[in-house]
Amino acid sequence: HLLILGGAGEGKTTLANIIAHELDAELIYINGASVSNTVVFRKPIKDAVTAGAEKRFIVLVDESHALPKLVQDNLLSALEKPSILCTKLPRRVQIGAGKFLEKGDILKEKLPDNLTFILCTTNKEKLSDPLISRLHPIYLDSYETKDKVLNIKKLLDAKNIEYTVEGLDILGGAAKTMRHATKLTERLIGYAAVYEIDYLNAADIVRFLEIMDLISG
Repeated sequence: HLLILGGAGEGKTTLANIIAHELDAELIYINGASVSNTVVFRKPIKDAVTAGAEKRFIVLVDESHALPKLVQDNLLSALEKPSILCTKLPRRVQIGAGKFLEKGDILKEKLPDNLTFILCTTNKEKLSDPLISRLHPIYLDSYETKDKVLNIKKLLDAKNIEYTVEGLDILGGAAKTMRHATKLTERLIGYAAVYEIDYLNAADIVRFLEIMDLISG
């Protein structure tokens, strides 16, 4: 099980998707801010069991720092061997012929070996130490301006839009993250189409960033 740490827009979810692709696994996305109970993880577990051991499943918990403390505590046993998910039941559940667990009871379910958790966060401090200790951490550094510029160049080249190196450096420097650089470039492409610009110089980039209220004129 992994913990991917990094700033917003620095590629945590993208890395999780790459891992899933390389492992030929199905990625199940869950936003931690929407989780109030571990019952949300029961369907991925059922799907993994039904599919059989030959198919891998990865449960990606994005914004995992938003998980309530109770959910973090209940995940602890799921991240060990044997993996047991503890769920405080929100309602009465039948677990067998004539057998029931009542609302508030703890349901314990063994996780299949073909299911893995990846937690992503921008705020490690809001995760409990016991939870962190059960995860292998991957730290993502912020992208440098030169990396953002390479991404911007790739996007503009795909649209056959020419540019000056100076202009790209300005745009890359204004982008806060790689995601921001991508979004800005997509809007820049639209801007160039509206004004019929097929060659972007530094002045064009500055004008665009002024419109975007990212620099002052």
